[in-house]
Amino acid sequence: MIFRYDKKQKRISAFANKPVLVKNEDLQYLVSFEIGTFSIDFSYVNLETKDFVIKSVFYKGTSFYTPLEGSQNIKAIKNRQKAYKGSLLHFMRALSKQNLKEEKYSIASGGFLVNPEKYISVSKIDSNMLFKVKLRAPLSVLYKNKLQSDITSPKIYNYRKQKPKKKMPFKDGDTLTPQLLLKTFKKKKEAKTQNPCFNTEFFIDNFGNYNPIEAFSLIGYMADLRVGDSLPLDYSLEVAK
Repeated sequence: MIFRYDKKQKRISAFANKPVLVKNEDLQYLVSFEIGTFSIDFSYVNLETKDFVIKSVFYKGTSFYTPLEGSQNIKAIKNRQKAYKGSLLHFMRALSKQNLKEEKYSIASGGFLVNPEKYISVSKIDSNMLFKVKLRAPLSVLYKNKLQSDITSPKIYNYRKQKPKKKMPFKDGDTLTPQLLLKTFKKKKEAKTQNPCFNTEFFIDNFGNYNPIEAFSLIGYMADLRVGDSLPLDYSLEVAK
């Protein structure tokens, strides 16, 4: 692999002439990833002390999955099921099918739980199993009542670095207890839509793959997942039942 560092932009870029191989023993996959674009942006870099703070990681490419010998054992199947639940692939499939609630997802805006239908628009395009999605970013994604990830428009990527005007009823990693849920819903009527218009647009295919990937930025759990943590686009939970 070839690495290049742009001192002015505080960015590392990576290139490879051959696919990068990632072996995941837990999921029992050998992933062959052909890098299209890979970059790491830093908000702070000190080359003398070797201190740095990562601002964002962006990559895209093509992946090919080869099952390993133990791909059909019970442990691997359970690990795949666990990796799928709450993943970006799981969320995108639930989003395109408009069954977020059934898949245990909730949406919040400005620190308050909101009705997804007022902040997310999903429409099917012809009969090609392609879905057009519009969002009012930034939005927070909760899975099983736990704040998990944030979806932001690239234009407002740094919104979380701004000092909040009011104390939010919950923060990252919080589990919404009945008391906290009651408090949140009670205050929800006072919350005003910060972005009255849809400002983010992308498409989701029948497998749960979305495009363009530059349409929004992710912060949190789904953003921390890498190629080695991913599953094939044709993955189905049926094998884990």
